[in-house]
Amino acid sequence: MIDSNTIALEYIKKEDFLGSYKGMRYRLAKRQETKEASPEEMQTVIEVIIWPEPYNFFKTPQQKKQRRCFEFSLTGKEAAVEWLNLQYKEQRPLWDMVCNR
Repeated sequence: MIDSNTIALEYIKKEDFLGSYKGMRYRLAKRQETKEASPEEMQTVIEVIIWPEPYNFFKTPQQKKQRRCFEFSLTGKEAAVEWLNLQYKEQRPLWDMVCNR
């Protein structure tokens, strides 16, 4: 499983964090998005994107990527890693298929 201790929030503040786990690639990035409650205000979030190997982020078609945003905080980072691990478990046949090509 992906360990949240291997992902530093300080790093995500400056650069996109890229990783992979048994056929599942992922990217965590700092992004600005509008708040649902008040669209004129912006908030900082961690955008998490997953996609299947073997291609990198830019070569993978958009329809194969899944996205989710989390609060930009340590709690948000923990929730993001929890979501990554859940997606790996729920979609394991896809990731296994990719690894066994």
